[in-house]
Amino acid sequence: MDSLLFSEEDELPNSVLNSEDSNQTRREEIERDEMDDDNRIIDSVSAEDESLRQRVWAPKQPEAMKPKSDHLRNLTMSTVQLQRAVSTTSLRSNMACQAKAITLLLSILAVSLCKPSNGAGIAIYWGQNGNEGSLADTCNSGNYQFVNVAFLSSFGNGQSPVLNLAGHCDPNAGTCTGISNDIRSCQNQGIKVLLSIGGGAGGYSLSSADDAGQVANYIWNNFLGGQSSSRPLGDAILDGVDFDIESGSGQFWDDLARALNGFSQQRKVYLAAAPQCIFPDANLDTAIKTGLFDYVWVQFYNNPPCQYVNDATGLLSAWNQWTAVQSNQIFLGLPAAPEAAPSGGFIPSDVLISQVLPSIKGSPKYGGVMLWSKQYDNGYSAAIKGSV
Repeated sequence: MDSLLFSEEDELPNSVLNSEDSNQTRREEIERDEMDDDNRIIDSVSAEDESLRQRVWAPKQPEAMKPKSDHLRNLTMSTVQLQRAVSTTSLRSNMACQAKAITLLLSILAVSLCKPSNGAGIAIYWGQNGNEGSLADTCNSGNYQFVNVAFLSSFGNGQSPVLNLAGHCDPNAGTCTGISNDIRSCQNQGIKVLLSIGGGAGGYSLSSADDAGQVANYIWNNFLGGQSSSRPLGDAILDGVDFDIESGSGQFWDDLARALNGFSQQRKVYLAAAPQCIFPDANLDTAIKTGLFDYVWVQFYNNPPCQYVNDATGLLSAWNQWTAVQSNQIFLGLPAAPEAAPSGGFIPSDVLISQVLPSIKGSPKYGGVMLWSKQYDNGYSAAIKGSV
């Protein structure tokens, strides 16, 4: 105990000094602790604020911070998918186009079974024998592209026009109007139906250009696109007029052609001519030279100098002359049977196909074959149509 008292007395000043230093140090420690606490609180609040900001303003920040390689990978995948989509769309489009093309080709093939592949066709005269079948039956055969309704056999020079359809019907009794349905049926099949005027027998002629104009008005109003209360064939509208002028003079037929063509401003009037094969034709030369005729079907029969006689020499010589006329298409006119042309000109179908058609089909104006007539066509058109 004594030693303790002595020791305490010797060390008193240092103890007092050390106590003050200790207090200072303690205060500094307390201040540091308080500052650390404040900093921890601030850090905690800051961390909470930062977390809040991330949750509020950047909910998808982790995805946005993906490596660039992920973006490239996604872009590449999107490009591949787009290419596949485009490829699929293109394939479907191509398949659709191919389907349409196949349908079109099938349609063309179906038509080609009934019509010659080169666009040429067969024209037939109908109306001069009651036993030749109806106009509708004629068209339904699938053998013809043109039908000439024959004949308006009397007209012009002050005469009352007369339609002669032999035993089919009587225009004066009004029994021909029912043919309108047949005409429309033919036209619906793409067959042109024309009124043939003239013929080998009849009372027709033109006395002047004015007379030709009057005949044109009559034909327009009674058979074509005009209006009349007495239309012999009913309300059907024929496609045009065929000039089968075999008698009289060659005057004023050109005026008739021009007058009829004038109506084409209202509705197309197709014009056809059936001259004899001796060139030029005595009756229709002036008319054909107008250049208004769409079709010229030349009669290569009942005319020995230019018809087929054992060979085609005379016929081909005349053909070459006729192809020089101003017309869109030239047809080879033939009898459908030997009895159809008493003065000759019939060509057996096999001979026509092998010897004649190959020599004339090369002409740019070749239009096909015309036949006289439905009465005599008992298989001839069917035999040649595939080669026409």
